[in-house]
Amino acid sequence: MIPEPYNKIIKKNAHLLSSITDDHLSRYFEECFNGIAEELGLFACWICVKCMVKNILSYGWGERPSVCPRCGNHSNYMVGTYQAWASKTGDAFEWAFYYLMTEKMGIPLIKSRAASETNDFEVRGKIGIEAKGSATYIKNPDGSVYSLGRAGMLRSDTKKKAFSNAKEFKRKKLGLYFYIVTNAMPDELIGYKDRDIDGIFDVTKKNQLEKLVTELNSKRTRNSPLFP
Repeated sequence: MIPEPYNKIIKKNAHLLSSITDDHLSRYFEECFNGIAEELGLFACWICVKCMVKNILSYGWGERPSVCPRCGNHSNYMVGTYQAWASKTGDAFEWAFYYLMTEKMGIPLIKSRAASETNDFEVRGKIGIEAKGSATYIKNPDGSVYSLGRAGMLRSDTKKKAFSNAKEFKRKKLGLYFYIVTNAMPDELIGYKDRDIDGIFDVTKKNQLEKLVTELNSKRTRNSPLFP
């Protein structure tokens, strides 16, 4: 079910879930993020184009310097892009969450149909779950750490998209439930609910993960319409 290379990365780090604690949960997701970055070469690095034209290799890990240290020009540029980091670590979060819930917490998640634009997972056709997680940093081969800034629901654009998906989900599927899961969110979203969102949970926190599992177990046993 879990596609490669996510499956092997998750299995490599699954030992961190031998006991469910805040520390183990955070490390589990962080190692999955770093694993996909290493697998796909999504490191933060820069290269000087003018040096490359002269068949001279001038590059480095992390943030680019103001000028190339070899030629002194401003023709050095970052190679990695935020779009790649956000997309791939977002996918890693989805599948790491799926493994956590199905293998460790006993929740039978089903990956939503490809045509679905509002939720990533379903639970017995009664519950939609949107996964909004991402990395806060990338670890480079030289051991340096490159900050990616705000992650998950701490990002205003991510929050806006998640809330929009919730509204669209409830418009199309009356009487069903919608949850958002993440690895980072502001304090004001803890315990948040409205007419579209039944809960938002940071699944790197044991108490929030357990609350999510309790709610899902309660609602998936109730009578409710199924997804069409």
